[in-house]
Amino acid sequence: MVWFSRAASVHVDHSGTSLDDSYVFELGAFNIGFTPSISNTAEWAANWHPADRSSYQTDTQTFGGTYLNQTNEAVFQTSNRGYIWGYSAANPTQWILIGDSSWKWPDTSDPLAFPLQWNVSSANSVIAGQVDPSESNGYFLKTSTVNQSSLPVITAEAWQLSHFNSGQLGEPALSGWQSDPDEDGLTNLIEFALDSRPLIADRNDLPTAEPVTVDGQTFLQLTFKKSPSAPLDYLVEVSFDQRNWNSGEFFTELVLDTPTRLTVRSSVAIHLLDRQFMRLVVGLQP
Repeated sequence: MVWFSRAASVHVDHSGTSLDDSYVFELGAFNIGFTPSISNTAEWAANWHPADRSSYQTDTQTFGGTYLNQTNEAVFQTSNRGYIWGYSAANPTQWILIGDSSWKWPDTSDPLAFPLQWNVSSANSVIAGQVDPSESNGYFLKTSTVNQSSLPVITAEAWQLSHFNSGQLGEPALSGWQSDPDEDGLTNLIEFALDSRPLIADRNDLPTAEPVTVDGQTFLQLTFKKSPSAPLDYLVEVSFDQRNWNSGEFFTELVLDTPTRLTVRSSVAIHLLDRQFMRLVVGLQP
């Protein structure tokens, strides 16, 4: 299924300021029996199960993605509705939640089912925020202020549930954190950390290393996607022989840290040593 917003539309926060790259939009579902409303926002996070997520692209003013539904178990039953929840990790009070009565999860037992398309423009249910497809008020989407409520957090268990069915969850060789079921060289833990998909072979989300010049010197720099609101620790290490790895202020420098992206630069100029390597280490928080 494809979920998307149209390009080149104006999306703003409650004050009319254009959305920035701190915004994340999640496709997901709430627990069966729970109906989100503006009066129970404090309960949304506890009842929310994200299936896919997208950072807001400020250059195209879009968000969305392609999601392959693996299971109709739990909240992903064909009778349960789907929603899109947008929020800012930098300004946690800014939310928008939209849905449509026709947004029901596809039947995974039907291999010939026509792929679904959930277009934000067709949403007929706005629980938080405002939607104006005609942009007659100068915006398409507008967030609203929601105070004293928690942002969604994707737990390790929820991530596994959104990508594996019950049979696969019972097979550590498929769903275990050190397994690589799609054989793309990325373990499930790394797929979780990079916000990629464990059952679709894709190396486009691998961290990118490149030389950058700062004050006339060249340094190695590593950039990678992050899984927003996930209970993970990210550590970037530097090595000069691929045996001894180091991190900390004498070896690395934080360049950029957003809800969906992290960039770390080596503190040692490339020309000072013959070889230099960087790697990403990921761990689940207790």
